[in-house]
Amino acid sequence: MRTSLDNRINYIDYAKAIGIFLVVLAHTQLRSEITDWIYVFHMPLFFFLSGFLFDYSRYPTFKGFVSRRFRQLVIPYVLINVVTYLLWLFVFRHYGADCDMDIMWYKPLIAFLLGNGGDMVHNVPLWFLLCLFIVETVFYRLFREANTNVILLGLALFAVVGYLNYIFNPILLPFSLGTAFVAIVFYGIGYLCTHHHIIYNNVLLWILSIIVTIVIVSYNGRIYMHVNYYSNYFLFLVGAVAGIYMMICLSKYLSKIGVFSFISFIGKHTLLICGFHLMTFTLIKGIMVYVFHLDPSLLDQAIAGNILFAFVSILLCCLLVLLYEKVRGAKGFTN
Repeated sequence: MRTSLDNRINYIDYAKAIGIFLVVLAHTQLRSEITDWIYVFHMPLFFFLSGFLFDYSRYPTFKGFVSRRFRQLVIPYVLINVVTYLLWLFVFRHYGADCDMDIMWYKPLIAFLLGNGGDMVHNVPLWFLLCLFIVETVFYRLFREANTNVILLGLALFAVVGYLNYIFNPILLPFSLGTAFVAIVFYGIGYLCTHHHIIYNNVLLWILSIIVTIVIVSYNGRIYMHVNYYSNYFLFLVGAVAGIYMMICLSKYLSKIGVFSFISFIGKHTLLICGFHLMTFTLIKGIMVYVFHLDPSLLDQAIAGNILFAFVSILLCCLLVLLYEKVRGAKGFTN
């Protein structure tokens, strides 16, 4: 029989695995209506899950916490950035869609150094790793000794600061700081949910949460957290929370089936899959063109085709993760 902790890990693995699949799927040539719906909640979900898994007792000192998370987040951010930037510089910007983009060679490099996901054309999703590191560092430092009421007040203040920055500051802050003001709200909610054991399933609320996300996207359109764009800020917050609840409920239902090793592996390596999947897109499209003589435009708005494309991308990412961890371990970058 599973313990309560086992069940918790199982449904979090499902949530992370489904979440990263949606991230990958949203970056394919899917219909815009479906992509917009995914964007309502997919990045808030990962900040929530990170907070949900955070436990102060595992990190007794601030220095030890920052050191560990630096190795787990910032080092992959740098290493994957360097590799994908060099690939873009010498290969990808000369072929495919990127060859039509008039981008100076140094702009993505500057974006990488500043943590500006919007201009990191060689690998936009990497913004999340650096932003998460900032969110976790700030959360640990501010709320180490705080009680629930203080945390709630702090999260409310961050939500307000995030709103004011979004409305009145036209400049994208370096290191995704503007996004971090907003992301820490979801991180903190996740932390409070696990701390007070308030996550529970309700079929009617689950159905309602699905409806809310659909209604929200019809009014609010596409969200771009990496460039701090939320359209209507209030609707964004409501849609994100509803989407998070929807995904947690779905994951809990699926976890009753049991957890598979493949799901656990994906759930454990979502950050690296986030960083690798656009590389696999280029590889898959190259195989389509040069091996099977298929036009990639066949994927335009094709639901089944893009689901298959995303699944193959995940499989290739898993192989890259194994290779990355082998190289990282050989160089002494242990967790």
